[in-house]
Amino acid sequence: MGKAVSELGYITRKAPASLPLIPKAHVEKGIALMELRRIYEAILEFQKAIKLKPDYYLAYVQLSGCYTLLGDKKKAKKILMLGIKKAKKLD
Repeated sequence: MGKAVSELGYITRKAPASLPLIPKAHVEKGIALMELRRIYEAILEFQKAIKLKPDYYLAYVQLSGCYTLLGDKKKAKKILMLGIKKAKKLD
């Protein structure tokens, strides 16, 4: 898993942020970090994905999961609700 984090980190550092797959790379890196129990680093990756693509619901779901793991269910719910709101704007 550590290798995946390293490789995804390379991609997110070197590729232009305007590339459509960069938000997904941040989410994938965040998921790998979560599996390594590096929750605070994972949070940063999900936040980067959201900044690049504010309507990317998977980033909100994973970010919410981080806060759930940290025991902050109120913040987890708030993030999920925001993700739903952003995703609905696409309809």
